[in-house]
Amino acid sequence: MDVETSSFMPSSQPMVSKRILRQRILKPLPAEEAVQKRKCRHHKKNEKNLKLARVANEVEDEVVQVLRTRSSPLQLCLTIQNFQIEQRKFVTAMGLKSILHFSIEYIPSRLGFFVVDNFDDERMVLKLPVGELEITKNSIQKMLGFPTGPICITQKITNSNDKVVRCWRNQFPQTKKEIHPSLVVEHMKQQIDGGDMLKLNFFVLVATCLCESMKAGTANQRLLHCIAHKEDIDNLDWCEFVIDCLKRSKKNWNRADPTSYYCGPLMFLILLYVDGLLCKDLHVERSSPAIKIWTT
Repeated sequence: MDVETSSFMPSSQPMVSKRILRQRILKPLPAEEAVQKRKCRHHKKNEKNLKLARVANEVEDEVVQVLRTRSSPLQLCLTIQNFQIEQRKFVTAMGLKSILHFSIEYIPSRLGFFVVDNFDDERMVLKLPVGELEITKNSIQKMLGFPTGPICITQKITNSNDKVVRCWRNQFPQTKKEIHPSLVVEHMKQQIDGGDMLKLNFFVLVATCLCESMKAGTANQRLLHCIAHKEDIDNLDWCEFVIDCLKRSKKNWNRADPTSYYCGPLMFLILLYVDGLLCKDLHVERSSPAIKIWTT
């Protein structure tokens, strides 16, 4: 189906030391009720942080390898922090309101290796020290808050003749042969009034940072062909797409090759692990989606 082109016109993680890794382990944000009682609960909050560090140390003792990945959440996190009111409204219309609470800037490399290594893509479970967690569209929604719309997100080799792809690329200088997430972010900063191009940019950024990154570190443009009409971007099945990315990325990852990049939904696997295992152990109040309460 033809797209209305006018509607889309512009208006290697390094290895880290154990000391640094321990400082980077995810910790839960205090709930709103806890903020009011911060003074009296100060001791308990410190206790939680210590337990998180202890669990991280146990993971480190078993995991020597670090995970190489291109899916750094930093660009997405910084973008959200600087969003204006109108930009937030357009993101909410996409069904991605939960992402507006995202505040995780980096992922510990060894913890990343641990969760990817323990993900079984045949049975679709994340193996834990005791038991396992089933991965379904429902669990993805609980972790990330992604919508399950009627339109599938699929990937194919980018075709520069595709109208949406061409319109999206036209916002960048012709001299830019490779479009990186940071360049997408720079353009989004100028789109303070929102608009259809902001939606396309955010679509690409979320897909690149949270679903499937590119080994070259460029923005994932392979999804743009899914947007036949501008209304389609508000009706996407993100959860099914994450499942596809999980299966594909695990098969493409070579555990034995230290130079192999993992390009899949690492953030989801991390959240599933800490929410499923650590919340119960630390008596942390659960909140859905989990992406709203965890930070670095």
